[in-house]
Amino acid sequence: MPTKDSLKKAIEKRKEREKQLRIKDILAAAQTAFLDNGFFGVTMDDIAIEAGFTKPTIYKYFKSKEELFGRLIIPVITELRDQLVYVEQQISEKRYQSAAELLHEFFQATYNGYCISPESFRIIQIFQQSGDIWKISTEMRSELNELGRTNANRGRQIVRLAIEQGLIVKYDEIELLDVLYSVFTGLIQVSDIKSHRGGYRQEKGTTEAGFLKRLALAEQLLINALST
Repeated sequence: MPTKDSLKKAIEKRKEREKQLRIKDILAAAQTAFLDNGFFGVTMDDIAIEAGFTKPTIYKYFKSKEELFGRLIIPVITELRDQLVYVEQQISEKRYQSAAELLHEFFQATYNGYCISPESFRIIQIFQQSGDIWKISTEMRSELNELGRTNANRGRQIVRLAIEQGLIVKYDEIELLDVLYSVFTGLIQVSDIKSHRGGYRQEKGTTEAGFLKRLALAEQLLINALST
């Protein structure tokens, strides 16, 4: 027969599961709203309606729209940071023998960051392109800028070491890094456009397969262009 303590623990576990499910539903609703209307085109009322909760319920878990936004995009940025840390460590230890090995690992690292949440990755792109970053709070903008600066500096260090080790031909490290990132984000945009062609969205697996095929082609073209 269950004791009072075991029953209490079971109730607490159930409440925690319900809490995490509500948080997950709220984040999913916010993600949909931000993708459809951008950061400043969305209110907490919109998110509440999308989630099927009252606005006080939303505020019970998130104090502001900015906090919701941060919970969606910051994990993607930090995952990319962690992936770049690995590539930087590998190249610092001179583990790569060719441009092919390095570029494959670099694009794989970027892809791994993207896979944390493709929708949140797209929100970041929309946010950057719209210029909305300059309209958010100083605190949130500083946090995003610092994360972005850290990733950019790590990426430049990877390019710098690749040039020093003779893995790739010499180019301006800032410009080359911009090209590498632009190739990746541009392919995402192309795949999104193609997935919506004809007024319908293709199956996720088909869309992803097309993206990976184009990414492999871009990788090979860059290997051919950058190999020493």
